[in-house]
Amino acid sequence: MSLTSVSSPDLPASEPNPAPAQTGHLSQGEDDNLEKVRELLFGQQARSSEQQLQNLETELVRFKGEFEDRLQRLEDIINQGFDSITQQIQVERDDRKAAIARCETATQTLGDDLQQKTVQLEQKIDQKAQGLQQEVLAQSSQLTEALHQASQGFLRDLNQESQRRQQQERAHNSRLAGLFGELSERLND
Repeated sequence: MSLTSVSSPDLPASEPNPAPAQTGHLSQGEDDNLEKVRELLFGQQARSSEQQLQNLETELVRFKGEFEDRLQRLEDIINQGFDSITQQIQVERDDRKAAIARCETATQTLGDDLQQKTVQLEQKIDQKAQGLQQEVLAQSSQLTEALHQASQGFLRDLNQESQRRQQQERAHNSRLAGLFGELSERLND
């Protein structure tokens, strides 16, 4: 006589496994007792495992939310920095154009000289702006990679823990199935 599987991931931990339609030599009272024994043996373990898995899932969702929030804040900071630099460059360009116009009306020579210096200054500003932009992008890349690696490590640890728990549960279920088999044989005798 074989017993039904004691624990199933498809069934909630609080509900006993369905009994076969015909229990063979067991009476209804014995069948009820067997179900109570199953609940006593496996109910707490199944609920504990389910709670731990829910806690891990909650922690993963929280970590993912924090990661996304931090990434969004970092993007916002970068965008604000770019906007600020762009505004400063635009203001400086506007100021230079006005100065150039005034100088050209005074003398063409001074205007030409000033124009040449302005072009050099714009090139330096552009070079510095590009350097700053590259530095910010490099730091953003490094932070993104570090956060990605941390989340990958967390997910890997979570998967390993889940696999370890499943293996332990299978081993416990196998041992209990053997014990129930022996119990069944003794009850049949």
